[in-house]
Amino acid sequence: MLRKIHLCYFSLAALLIFGLSFYFLQSQSEKLTAKNNFKIFNNCYTLLSGKSLSADSPYLLRLKENKIQAPELCQELISDLHLDAQGKVSSEKVAPSLAKNILARLQLVHQSWFNRMNILNDENEFTTSTLIDVQTPANFLSWTLFSDTQKIGDVFLTHQNPQAVRYSAVEQNLILEKELTVNYFHRRDAKPWILQLHDLKQDGSNWGIDTVKETPWQPDFVPMGELLGFRLAKDPRTISSDEAADLRNYKLPQQSLGGGVLGNPAYFAMNTGLNYDVSADGGLIMHRRWSENIFKDFFCRDLPVLSEMDVIHQVNLKSDFSFHKSPVCMKCHHTMDNLAAGARDLHVSWTGFIRKTQFVAKLVRKNESEEIPGEAHKDLLRTTADPLYSRTRPQGQLNYRNVDGQLISYPFSNLDELGKHIAGSKDFHYCMSKRYVKYFTGYDFDVLTTNSHSPQVQEFIHLANEFYKNKNQKQLIKNIFASSLFTHEVQR
Repeated sequence: MLRKIHLCYFSLAALLIFGLSFYFLQSQSEKLTAKNNFKIFNNCYTLLSGKSLSADSPYLLRLKENKIQAPELCQELISDLHLDAQGKVSSEKVAPSLAKNILARLQLVHQSWFNRMNILNDENEFTTSTLIDVQTPANFLSWTLFSDTQKIGDVFLTHQNPQAVRYSAVEQNLILEKELTVNYFHRRDAKPWILQLHDLKQDGSNWGIDTVKETPWQPDFVPMGELLGFRLAKDPRTISSDEAADLRNYKLPQQSLGGGVLGNPAYFAMNTGLNYDVSADGGLIMHRRWSENIFKDFFCRDLPVLSEMDVIHQVNLKSDFSFHKSPVCMKCHHTMDNLAAGARDLHVSWTGFIRKTQFVAKLVRKNESEEIPGEAHKDLLRTTADPLYSRTRPQGQLNYRNVDGQLISYPFSNLDELGKHIAGSKDFHYCMSKRYVKYFTGYDFDVLTTNSHSPQVQEFIHLANEFYKNKNQKQLIKNIFASSLFTHEVQR
């Protein structure tokens, strides 16, 4: 009897110990989950806003009350943001200060993807940055992200320029001007701005041109100060060089010259690689850097994007140019030169001749194309240079192997056609997915590693394919927050 009582007590004690242990482990598990919940949200909050999460944040209270999980709360931060009728960022769920912080942070992220600012490299380039916003490429991506009516492909489809809406309590009235090896700060009204409109000489050159019209100029300046949002700039009418109208209020063209951001004056001026007043001749002088940078910026790929077997039939031993004679060279040139051929009619010019008595800045101009008789311009890749090449009707071709390994040879007769192709390509959507995933998770995937069986790669491919379908940047970011790439990376 006594033995049975002891066994009974022993069983009760064991059951109690087991119960307490289970309760303790369950509590620890719940605490660990809660800790991860806070960690995940703190991470996304910082990545979105660039700010630390305060201890009295109402978002923390919602997490403590276990009313919402961190990934859902992260999604809530971005999903309600939009641009109002004035172009300013707005939200019904997010505080105005936080909304502006998220806008500014993601604009910086987008800007980091476009790191070539070649208008700032010599002579009077700094005055150009007063007239041309070097953040314009990033403006396109931020505009499509925060606008309720745009898709990512509109980056290449719009003819208008998404202009930053900014506020500054202090007038930005100084210009940094570089003269040879010396830098000077000037008031923006210290010298007149002179605008000259002119045509190319008949032999295609720019030097020695006669100025048709010269007038004091009052251009609009790039807005400075706190970023509030984006709106499409109203483009002024184009003034022809033979027009006798007063040009004092002439505005720099904001409208794209084709293909959205591809032909935007700011993007083109920063990426052409050619000096001012130099026109393409179909030979050594082409907008090759612009072609190369399109692949870097919007395909996340470096040249070559073709193999030697892809270009072996393009080798021409009779060409005047050595790079046409080697398949190794043609792996890049077959892509660069054919793409640049579609922008042959664009060139960078000055607002006037360089003088110390006036401000001078760059602008992008488009030559009027002419029908050149004969068959001289039938082939895209020329074997000889031609000074009239920039005045011939543009014809180009986009040559590359896409992310699926397919050989693409897409002919186009204007930049709008080129932009439409890129906007609808899987390559562009994979590139943007790669960049957003890298920023929010740290994983840096190669857009071409689609055959890997790694769980992380497969997760990335799923995100990229979903983005390719919905073309919605907000949804992509929300999907990243809900993915194991984000939650697992934070928990480690």
